[in-house]
Amino acid sequence: MVKTYADGTGKIYALNDVSIEVEEKDFMVILGLSGSGKSTLINVMSALDNCDLGKILYDDLDITQLKEKELVTFRRANIGFIFQSYYLLPDLNVENNIRMGANLVNNNDYKDIIEMLNIGDYLKRMPYQLSGGQQQRVSIARALAKKPKVLFCDEPTGTLDEIHGKQVLALLQKYQENNSVSIIMVTHNQGISAMANKVVRFKSGKIIDVVKNDKVLSAAEVRWS
Repeated sequence: MVKTYADGTGKIYALNDVSIEVEEKDFMVILGLSGSGKSTLINVMSALDNCDLGKILYDDLDITQLKEKELVTFRRANIGFIFQSYYLLPDLNVENNIRMGANLVNNNDYKDIIEMLNIGDYLKRMPYQLSGGQQQRVSIARALAKKPKVLFCDEPTGTLDEIHGKQVLALLQKYQENNSVSIIMVTHNQGISAMANKVVRFKSGKIIDVVKNDKVLSAAEVRWS
């Protein structure tokens, strides 16, 4: 994959001949400095953005060949996204924010997700009435209620302290244990890489290293950094 941006004097390579493979039920962590292209990579992989050159294959489907309406349908059926900034709809209460995700795939059974995330007591609250950790759990519930095949996480613990950050990671780990979902997470936190089965190091738009962990730690065991 290649993705460039114009900076007034030429092209900047956000993605420079990147090739990456994600297998079913992978928990992949992508590490790199700010501006290295990590977020661009998952935006392109998730069909939120387009690449300039290359193919993005889901099984045998090349999503770079899809038209915009087809991409919308593809994302709705296959992709979940958790952002650092939550992006809850401020005019909807917790329950309706979650329901919005579930309705995209006609999912009427998401009570287990609410129970797993321990947010049942504030379904009627508005986002501004929640702490940062609570808002992140709601954003996770909204993403999981879509029943995604691939879940992209862009710095999901970036604004959380260690206690709440590890709670979020434990919930993602628990959900993956019981569901067929691949998780791809961008983070600055080196410690989180210990709970991934694949660790990708990214620098200046290129993959510089891919490591497979023989032993995967639980979220509670990771060293916070």
